[in-house]
Amino acid sequence: MKTILLSLLLSPILFQDVMNAQQPGPPPGQPPAPAPSAQSPAPHNKRAIPGFLILGTVFNQNSLAFPGVTVRVRKKGEKKYRWNTSTNSRGEFAFRVPEGNDYEVLIHARDFQDQVQPVKTDIGDTQRRLSIQLALTHPEPTGAKP
Repeated sequence: MKTILLSLLLSPILFQDVMNAQQPGPPPGQPPAPAPSAQSPAPHNKRAIPGFLILGTVFNQNSLAFPGVTVRVRKKGEKKYRWNTSTNSRGEFAFRVPEGNDYEVLIHARDFQDQVQPVKTDIGDTQRRLSIQLALTHPEPTGAKP
C-alpha cells in the first residue's frame, strides 16, 4: 500500500522529468536559445510607419467638440491634399506623416470659416497637437435691434 501511494506521489515529478528530457537543449557550454516570440518578423514588402503625428481637436463657436468636420493635410506648396479624414464624435483627428516637411492642415465645416494651420515637422518633436475653434461665416444675430 505504501509503495502504491509513494509511486502516485512521485509520478508527476517523474513525468515532468521525462517531458523535459524529450526537449532538446543547447549543447554544453552554449547559452540557452531565446524563447520564440509571439510576433513574427515584419515582411519586407511593408512600408515603415511615418514618424510624425499630427493630432488635434476641433471645437465649434460655443467651444463644444465638433464631430464630422473635414480635415485635410498636404505638403506646403502643393495643390493636392494627400490625407483626408473627419473628426470623430469627440471632435478629434490624427494623421501620421513623414518627418522633415512643412504641412498645411485645412479644417472645413459647412457654415463655418475654413482654417489653415501650418505644421513644421523638422523641429525635433515627434508630434504636434492642434486645438482649433471654428467661427461661423455669418455670425448669428445677438437679438439687439439697430
